[in-house]
Amino acid sequence: MILENLPIIILIVSLVLCFISYVDDGDFTTFWSWASNIVYIAPILVSYRNKNYFLAYFFTLVLMLSTSYHICYAYDDACIIINHTNWMHVDVLFSWLLLYTLISYVVFKHEYRDILLLTNVVIVVMTMEAECDESNFDCQFTKIALAIVYFIYFLYLLWGGKYTEYAPMDSLLSAIFLLAASVFYFNGSYKPSHSLWHVLGAAGASFVISIYNDAEYRIIEFQGKGEEGKPLLEKKKRKDLYYKF
Repeated sequence: MILENLPIIILIVSLVLCFISYVDDGDFTTFWSWASNIVYIAPILVSYRNKNYFLAYFFTLVLMLSTSYHICYAYDDACIIINHTNWMHVDVLFSWLLLYTLISYVVFKHEYRDILLLTNVVIVVMTMEAECDESNFDCQFTKIALAIVYFIYFLYLLWGGKYTEYAPMDSLLSAIFLLAASVFYFNGSYKPSHSLWHVLGAAGASFVISIYNDAEYRIIEFQGKGEEGKPLLEKKKRKDLYYKF
């Protein structure tokens, strides 16, 4: 039972620790500024349970890189191999690449994955190397604008009837958590806010991974259980009960 609910337990405990870091604003806040990366275990587990090993690997990579960077940021003498500034650029690069990968998954699922991964790498790397104003760190506004292109195409697919493939509650919660995470991302210089961004982003990603109706595992089963404890919306057996929205 605990293993079954481990992702949601990790998210809730991490959220509570974020609020403690706001109150403490001392040694614990510094510790949690890097230790909060443990929350990425939640989307790793959700990815693994849904047999999405590509995303499971990607989140594992981000967990290791982000932890290394934030330890370097928290403690001046703890930088491993790479200095603080370069660690920051590595962390930002893979964070954006992960975001683009999640967006690609929402829009195309597993179709064109290799092509889209290469395209996303080109977008993220080229915008990082472009000349932008100091206030536009790593050309983040250009990245946001290009991400909106994905979103527009996503709306086009919904208009064409693809909305029947998505689970409504997972879709809604992923949007809420990711929008909330973006608010704290732009206030990321404050350590407690940055930790909260990790947690909210990981929560949103966990719902994104199970955004399709045929997901085998969700951190919260909104549709309830049928006979023998199986989800009511099991794709192969209960197509007639799919959510429509």
